[in-house]
Amino acid sequence: MNKWFGNSKKIILFIITALLISMLNAPAALAEEVNEDFYHDVLSHAKTPLLNTIESRMENINLTCGIINETIVLPNAIFSFNEVVGNRTEERGFKLAPTFMDGKIADSLGGGICQVSSTLYYACLLADLEIVERRSHSMLPDYVSLPGYDATVFWDSIDYKFKNNGGFPLKLLTWVEDTEVQVKILGTKQNNHTVSIESEIISEVPAGTIYIDNPNLADGQVNILQPSFTGYTVNTYRKIVNEQGELISLTFEAKSTYNKLDGIVEYKAG
Repeated sequence: MNKWFGNSKKIILFIITALLISMLNAPAALAEEVNEDFYHDVLSHAKTPLLNTIESRMENINLTCGIINETIVLPNAIFSFNEVVGNRTEERGFKLAPTFMDGKIADSLGGGICQVSSTLYYACLLADLEIVERRSHSMLPDYVSLPGYDATVFWDSIDYKFKNNGGFPLKLLTWVEDTEVQVKILGTKQNNHTVSIESEIISEVPAGTIYIDNPNLADGQVNILQPSFTGYTVNTYRKIVNEQGELISLTFEAKSTYNKLDGIVEYKAG
């Protein structure tokens, strides 16, 4: 009875908020101010390690986390990464940093922010949200634990989108802490199910190494000009179990294909 009353109270508060937003033509963020009670439950928490701490890359990631942080996603609304974050320009504070581009690693404005979209993607999966648009990287980024856990973005062409398919508003928390990108999705828990993601590697293509003789190097000196990346084709599945550990569903989530990239190493021949 108390649980029913609590949820009914939240529904009434949400209806009131929706009416206020409609009447005042106010931003969706008003829901946070009126109905903070909606965001007491942690629906998911995802983290990815910051293995590449180039200053410009870190600035891009911190800037992007700051833009997304505390975004409210109302029921049935679709969150668009590109729409929320906007164009990655120098005027807006984005820097040149390494990213995957045309089958290689090159600098671009906003380089590194795909780590934020990838962490958010994984958090959305764990919160059992509907994924509307997602594309894997051309090569497997090193900050994801397994192939299939990433989501690439590129301004005006490649987006990451998800839908709030639950009955209550969501709040996104995005920040950098302890050399990790962290994402929490807050909302109203409607069940005690546990969601996990399983990967099935279909194929694997090992990368090679290209060696270049550079007589200008000191004896024994070796420079890695380009790291190597193994190629993969992988299927991911969304697994949901109940409180008793019983399987509720195991559904296909996505197919991801990553190209291999040979490493390039220069050395001084003896």
